[in-house]
Amino acid sequence: MFLFLLITFCKFLIREEDIELLGSVIRYKSSESTSPENLSLEDAFKGNDSISYFYNFFVKSFQEENRLSGLLDMACSGEVLKYVYTSNVIGDSWSYEDDEVIAHYLVEIGKLCSDEYLNKPHSFSPKVDYYQGDKHLENLKSILIFTKALDKKAINIFFNLLDSRRLNPKDYLDLLISLGRNNILRAYGYLGDIYYYGLGVPKSVDKAMDMYLKGKMGGDPVSYNGIGRILMSSEYEDYGGAKNHFELASMSGVLNETDFRLYELYTNHFFMGDYGKFHLSKAVSMGFLPAIVKDGSDYFSRKDFSSAIIRLSPILDYTRPVIDLQNKANNYFKNKKYYFSLIANLLCVQLGSKSSLNNAIYLLEHHQLLRDQDFILFNLYIKQMREGSNKNLNRIGDCYFYGNGVKQSFKDAFSFYLSSAVLKKTEGILNVSYMYEKGLGVEKSILKSFNYLKKIKVDDQNYLLLFYVYIFFFMRVVIFNKYVLGGFMGIIVIYKVILSNKRN
Repeated sequence: MFLFLLITFCKFLIREEDIELLGSVIRYKSSESTSPENLSLEDAFKGNDSISYFYNFFVKSFQEENRLSGLLDMACSGEVLKYVYTSNVIGDSWSYEDDEVIAHYLVEIGKLCSDEYLNKPHSFSPKVDYYQGDKHLENLKSILIFTKALDKKAINIFFNLLDSRRLNPKDYLDLLISLGRNNILRAYGYLGDIYYYGLGVPKSVDKAMDMYLKGKMGGDPVSYNGIGRILMSSEYEDYGGAKNHFELASMSGVLNETDFRLYELYTNHFFMGDYGKFHLSKAVSMGFLPAIVKDGSDYFSRKDFSSAIIRLSPILDYTRPVIDLQNKANNYFKNKKYYFSLIANLLCVQLGSKSSLNNAIYLLEHHQLLRDQDFILFNLYIKQMREGSNKNLNRIGDCYFYGNGVKQSFKDAFSFYLSSAVLKKTEGILNVSYMYEKGLGVEKSILKSFNYLKKIKVDDQNYLLLFYVYIFFFMRVVIFNKYVLGGFMGIIVIYKVILSNKRN
């Protein structure tokens, strides 16, 4: 899980051609054909030992099922890669490292992510969920057309996409300038960001301030935040003015940076620690990455290492190699190159990304991409569960029920269905009811089966499902029960005998 130290110490860059070549290696490993010479890992990545050993580890983890061997290969490859070995073993049950070591590495990589986030915030975008997609981005062309035509609804959607970082303002410079000229003052906030961070244009704090001041006239929170950021810099050191502008921006509730900046001001310049902690907690609750890192680092300083690990683990989804790989994976996905999207997502899984784990599961559920797909999918379900997610408990139960990727076991299937039912998940309750009805993995009990059905909470989404479930349950248990059918047929026979005797 903790291969992220490869980022810090090896400084490697994974290219698209590497992903495709690695995909070819995996395909070869999954087949019985002879490997062509150009698919050898040693030859393919000669000249870049860091990448070669990382890929070797990847192949052994997912295809040869020999993760320990891959780790030992890396540990023997040089002084630098010993860090890689250490960063991996601390996340495994057979290692001997303690929480302090794990927390220390997380703090180190967290500081790197935090610094990059503060300097280049627009390079961090929300994670793409393949299950949900994004309707607004799918209709982006139409949204942009209507935004240019000054349609109010389209303009609001456009700025919401910018606020949530799903769009990068540098790609819409001309549109933002046009909106500003048409008195859409919100545009000036993002124009200010473009000049402040140098997004596709030469960096200029003076031009940024001019844009922010125009946006301030319209009460734009991005402009308030930008002015506050400039006023608290070493060039101005106007902390009172910065605080006032950040508080105005914070009132909008749109930005999460403002509360972190207020934390810095109250803590470092006004020495009002309680106010600072309040704003830090608020920034953490809104998911601001530098605030999360600071909060976790504070727990580390207090030697509460387990709490630090819990708070800092999400940053593994925001390291630069993970972000770059995810961008490649998403592009492959959009172009329907699902196999290479899977390879890129699995590489991110090795770097600790939970969002890529979820997307890899989606690809394996919806597309046949690997020879041993059921086995890999089952192990990804287990990995996701061990990382704290309960969303696929029923899928793990299904794997045991049907013997997909694991030896068939109705008892194990029942245990996972029951775990889902305890969480009051409708599917889990239905599965437990079925297992009791059929006596699979548990002693047969029609009464318990029916009692579990009664635990399903009726709402607007499942009342029809529950209605049909009760009907089919009644038909299976009562109408189609062999004893009931036998008794019913016996009554008919007796009735006909009596009727014929009366006629005689």
